[in-house]
Amino acid sequence: MRNILVATDLSARSDRAVQRAVRLAAQLGLPCHVLSVIDDDLPVDMLATLLKDVEDRLAQFVKSVAAKGQTVTSAAVAGDPQEVLLGMAEELDAGLVVLGLHRRRPLLDLVRDSTMVRIVRASRRPVLLVKDLPNQDYAKVLVPVSFSPACAATLRAAKTIAPKAEIRSFHAVPVPFAGLTGD
Repeated sequence: MRNILVATDLSARSDRAVQRAVRLAAQLGLPCHVLSVIDDDLPVDMLATLLKDVEDRLAQFVKSVAAKGQTVTSAAVAGDPQEVLLGMAEELDAGLVVLGLHRRRPLLDLVRDSTMVRIVRASRRPVLLVKDLPNQDYAKVLVPVSFSPACAATLRAAKTIAPKAEIRSFHAVPVPFAGLTGD
């Protein structure tokens, strides 16, 4: 693992992900890259102002959570969040992509996937989803697997980021014609 990439939208959910990514990077002696992607479908002058504001906020937040001497970079970029994040993960050869959980929107979630779900599905890199503040190291890790090369990389990443944790893998298999079984 060469580095860690974490995405943030500056929400509390994302702040937890940034804090976990920075903590993991410090523990592993790796650089951490913090990225915020802003929808580029805004008027140019508004987008420029927003990018500058987000870059300033990111720099302040990163400074507050990074250990002294730790390499943590931050950037705000305009574009499609999924495309930019996955492209940056490949460009950096990220060993781990860290995301905060997405805000639940029951009705909207029925008709479309969240950005988080789309990134997890499309990523060729291991993805860590963070729910809570990183007050302690991971004690238990669940790794969903589909027996793809990406899943093997995810299991290796889990062992790297949580060497003392109990690691379990889980594979779900759809049952064909389950509705016809009477259960």
